[in-house]
Amino acid sequence: MSLASFVRNYALNCYTFEGDKEDYLVARLIYKYMRGHRVLDLGCGPVATVLSVFYPEAKKVVAVDRLQENLNFIKKHMIGVVSTVTLNNQPESAVVEFGETDNLEIIFNTLSTYRKYENLKKNNNVAFVIGWDEDITVQYEGQAFQLSGDDLEKYRKIFFKKLPHARKWEKIEGIKFFKVVPKWVRYSDLRKHPWDVFEIRF
Repeated sequence: MSLASFVRNYALNCYTFEGDKEDYLVARLIYKYMRGHRVLDLGCGPVATVLSVFYPEAKKVVAVDRLQENLNFIKKHMIGVVSTVTLNNQPESAVVEFGETDNLEIIFNTLSTYRKYENLKKNNNVAFVIGWDEDITVQYEGQAFQLSGDDLEKYRKIFFKKLPHARKWEKIEGIKFFKVVPKWVRYSDLRKHPWDVFEIRF
């Protein structure tokens, strides 16, 4: 396996960075070989694997699973603000209840008479903001897809498992369900010094 392939397979976007020369070397390799590729932090195993090429004590490295950290935070919340774009390229925002999958997909519903539904039919790019309590928030950008058929049933189950009280609206005429596939996520914890801010691109 070439070094480029190794880094593409195992390099992550977050690892314990102590400022040693080995850390800078790994950072340069990730920058060189990972640009334009999907980069996710899957935990400390692959981190140690990457660092072990250059740093024999890499088994001591402990990494944060950034994907799971985002997911855990999102699961704690039931409402967020979703923004859509009008035909005139104007922003419109609304508070919605939402569910989520383990792949960080967001599930929400709306009515066919609402503005955001008309917006989504023409432009499916959306942005979410989730959380604001305790100075922690997630910014989320992705593409929304209207659900139908088997996918509709699959995602409705996930949605109502988290939000059973929302079933009182499921029979309303014109209700539509969407899933949002993430493209970019930023987690910000402003309680820490320095601030803990990181991004994941998909």
